[in-house]
Amino acid sequence: MSIKAIAKTTAIIIVAVVVIVAAVGTVLYYQMTAKPARDYFRIGVPVEITGPWSREGNMIKRGYEAWRNYINEVIGGLEIDGKKYRIEYVYADLKSDPSIAADAYEKLILTGDIDWIWGPMASSCVLAGGPVADKYGMLQLDGTCESHLIPQRKFKWTFTLQPVTIYNGLANADLLKLIGQKSLTIALIYSDAAYNTGLGEGFQMAINKANNEGWNFQIVYKEVYSDGVTDLSAQITKAKLENPDVFVNFAYFPHGVIMTRNMKELGFNPKMIITNVLGGAPEYRTELGKDANYQCCSVSWVRQVNYLDIKSPLWGDNKKYVEYFENYFGVEGEYSSSGCAAVGEIMQVLLQRFKMKPPLSQADREKLRDALEKETFDTFWGHIKFSNDPIYWHSNEAKMLNVQCIAGKIVVVGPADVEEKNLVYPRPKWEEL
Repeated sequence: MSIKAIAKTTAIIIVAVVVIVAAVGTVLYYQMTAKPARDYFRIGVPVEITGPWSREGNMIKRGYEAWRNYINEVIGGLEIDGKKYRIEYVYADLKSDPSIAADAYEKLILTGDIDWIWGPMASSCVLAGGPVADKYGMLQLDGTCESHLIPQRKFKWTFTLQPVTIYNGLANADLLKLIGQKSLTIALIYSDAAYNTGLGEGFQMAINKANNEGWNFQIVYKEVYSDGVTDLSAQITKAKLENPDVFVNFAYFPHGVIMTRNMKELGFNPKMIITNVLGGAPEYRTELGKDANYQCCSVSWVRQVNYLDIKSPLWGDNKKYVEYFENYFGVEGEYSSSGCAAVGEIMQVLLQRFKMKPPLSQADREKLRDALEKETFDTFWGHIKFSNDPIYWHSNEAKMLNVQCIAGKIVVVGPADVEEKNLVYPRPKWEEL
């Protein structure tokens, strides 16, 4: 090798070492620098305030705010060791764009003087932000994300309250078992967003599992569509040609509405419609009116369920939370925003038990993380236990509920031990709704 080549190689190595040392130094500086004293907790909230996911983003923002507002406005602060501390939020608008999530996380951590992070709505944004949280040892709790890709990454500092999409897919397949017919044909479509892809893949795994148990569920048509499309008539037309018993669409709110309108326009009348939008967006029923009736889904929480064996630390029970949330915001509670309020109850319990005061140190966050990995928490939302199983890593294995829209309201139809009403099957045709 020539002297010139050696010099060039040496320069490259030096530059690489400088970059690595600088990165490590930044992390160490962040973790070791003493933060100025303050009499309030300060939490970073990277969330989709604008852009195509803003409806869902602002929905979960209300959940995080319900916990903060109740503590600040109703009880006058979070009491720790005889003193009350207010809760403050620092927002970062992710603009429904996962590509900016990592930078937003880093800015919050390095310049926001935050104690921990409440996670965003989109699973793709958590997947982008999770490595940054791990890099700086910043605790992140997310009340809504569900993609099974998140536990696959095995983030050290991220915990998600909702059951992952694989688990949710199993519950959606249980809806088919409630019909009571051994053989059913199914058309399945879903968007390519990380969350909906996870639901679609989990549902297919559940179908295979059911068939191994003696059922005969056949997926006769399947398509993954772009999350950017504005019409589903092509997919609906292809599905209709297969004349399936059940039609399934995993999507965000806009594509649930588009699906229903396209199906009605094209006269597609399957005996059952399953879409996750039904359980996650009360506006879906308002927007569609009677056309949402008899659609089904599985969901982790509904506003009418009360867990008699649980006393939540802030609201006492689910009913009181629902009353507070709906009176304050003027909208119906749903599982995503309620999950975001519930992670607040978890942090509240730990902060009070360990008598942690702001600002949190890195040792504080490590102690909180260790407790989150080991303990079961009682909240208005139900029992919460973050799993250490590699498949469900740091996610909650909650009991899923099967629901159906009847007369404009969500009713629980399964599983059998919590059944409130019988599943209506087959659903009436569009003109009979």
